[in-house]
Amino acid sequence: MKFEGRSLALLLLLGPITACEGDKPPEEEDEQIWEQVHAGLPAALLSVWGQSAQDVWAVGGDTRDGDGPLVVHFDGQQWERVLTGEAQGSLWWVFGFQGGPMFMGGDGGVILRYDGGAFTRMDTPGNDTVFGLWGAAPDDMWAVGGSSDAAGGFAWR
Repeated sequence: MKFEGRSLALLLLLGPITACEGDKPPEEEDEQIWEQVHAGLPAALLSVWGQSAQDVWAVGGDTRDGDGPLVVHFDGQQWERVLTGEAQGSLWWVFGFQGGPMFMGGDGGVILRYDGGAFTRMDTPGNDTVFGLWGAAPDDMWAVGGSSDAAGGFAWR
């Protein structure tokens, strides 16, 4: 393809002009400012999920108080600890669906289902740590995780 001198000059002149939208400065985005909403917990929180600002759940480490993993719920006003019925172990992930249920995964291959105010421990095919959960629907869930030894990682469905 052969360019005439004038065509190339016109292209070089119009290219930068059409790529700009005048002298408008870039729009400034509102900066997210983080603030502390809960502190002094007996264990670390590792995952958070919510279906609204008035229904937020967080899960975490074993509190070593005989009441098992730390699970807290925020109702829009305050945080409250929720006991799972598990005596020990950490929960690494929480995932749920609008209107329920929620799933929590953690140490020892544990997956807990929370529905209607009650926890149920689900049967799983292994005992390595569940680090992540996701689902398209409550009956179509995925879990991933593994261990630090030679057993490596896993994906369950």
